[in-house]
Amino acid sequence: MTQSRKQANLEIEKKRKQKRGLMWLAAAGVGLIIVAAIVFAFVDTHSRRWIMDLNGERIATGDYQFFAFNFGVPQGADEETKNLVLHDLKGSLLMIERANALGLGFTAEEQTEMLDLAQMYRSWFPDGSLDFITDARMADFFGVDFLQQRLMDHYVPDYTPDAEEFEATLEQHVLDNAESFITRNVLHILSYSQEGLQEAMDMYEAGTDIYDVITMHSVACTDEDCLEPISIEDLDARHALNDDDYFALFGLEQGEFSNIIELEDGRFLLVYMVERHETPEDEIEADFREEFTLARRGELFHEMHQGWIEAADVTINRRTFNRL
Repeated sequence: MTQSRKQANLEIEKKRKQKRGLMWLAAAGVGLIIVAAIVFAFVDTHSRRWIMDLNGERIATGDYQFFAFNFGVPQGADEETKNLVLHDLKGSLLMIERANALGLGFTAEEQTEMLDLAQMYRSWFPDGSLDFITDARMADFFGVDFLQQRLMDHYVPDYTPDAEEFEATLEQHVLDNAESFITRNVLHILSYSQEGLQEAMDMYEAGTDIYDVITMHSVACTDEDCLEPISIEDLDARHALNDDDYFALFGLEQGEFSNIIELEDGRFLLVYMVERHETPEDEIEADFREEFTLARRGELFHEMHQGWIEAADVTINRRTFNRL
């Protein structure tokens, strides 16, 4: 073999080796890409299972989805809205954590009741809308309101209002709700003629019991329609009184008849004030003191609860958060 032929063969063999090397590298590269894709898919799928780390505990994405579902927050909502959902979720989780740490969690019987409630709730959505969360986890969240009350009783068991503040608030409360402190229940008589109602009033003044008067003079009277005392508001809802007639009824004293009222359907109405009771001032004050104290305790607990949220160690899973 000549020198030139040997040189040519060496070049051919060199190129063959280079080609085999390139083919191996290509195959290895494809393999690495496939492995990387599998690893990425696993990591990506796994990362989607949690939405945040709260005080060292990873919180399932399904927890966020449950709150978003209840608030009507759709997939792809803006970041501010999603942060509001996360805030409420954190608040609930921290109350559950705090209640359990203090031994204020639910008894076995209460847990069963919450689980029944969760199962009933799921039954309202047979299309699988809640498949992302278990009944047991829903039960945890359904019980948060009860835990909140227990925590408030624990941390803010009582509150003594400032006397000056309370008196000023009570005075405004009475002014704003004056009508609600007066109970007014009336009876009414329906007739096709004014004369019939005048006869009814004459009978009552002669000593006939008001219920007998109504039974004898009302048109198609039934227990529900005429013989059961109702509020002026309910009477108006039933017979659509005009404004003048409606407001005039509020001035009736107990035992008084109204003027005869003509209704749009051609009948006539007579109203009798069977009960007009003003709530005593001391009772108003006692009821309001209880409401006022409860409201202030609630405000103090809310501030404390917000402090828990702000102090919590939270890491948001941005990969999951951005896709929700």
